[in-house]
Amino acid sequence: MIVRGAGAIGATAGFAMAQVIAEASGCDGDSFLEFVRKGKQRIEITRPTAQNLFYATNRVYDAVMNSLKNSDGDSTSSVAIKEAMAIANEDVESCQFIGQHGAELIQDGANIETHCNAGWLAFVDYGSALSPIYSARDQGKHVHVW
Repeated sequence: MIVRGAGAIGATAGFAMAQVIAEASGCDGDSFLEFVRKGKQRIEITRPTAQNLFYATNRVYDAVMNSLKNSDGDSTSSVAIKEAMAIANEDVESCQFIGQHGAELIQDGANIETHCNAGWLAFVDYGSALSPIYSARDQGKHVHVW
């Protein structure tokens, strides 16, 4: 996997699971389940220490399995895509929440040193560690970052 950053890895894994489910849609019964399990394992070995990856693969997998048990009428692909989108959207919301609360701690004219690149490259949209800096800037504060 050529993705860096916890949030981005989690979202990518969720969409990768949705792709596995879409590819498995031509299978039935046990062959569907086997295809999905193997696909899930292939995704998970790409970054065996990335917890967001396992969270996302398990969450999409569980949503699809629950859908199959409940026969709710939605296609497995639709369920998987909705769950992957929810994971990505929740990452954005969490990072914005971090930013809103972290910006309260940043004074106008602050000088901030960071070695963390947890912005848009590492998360779905807004970033985590840099989120308070983005929010402070959006509030009109002048912030210098090294």
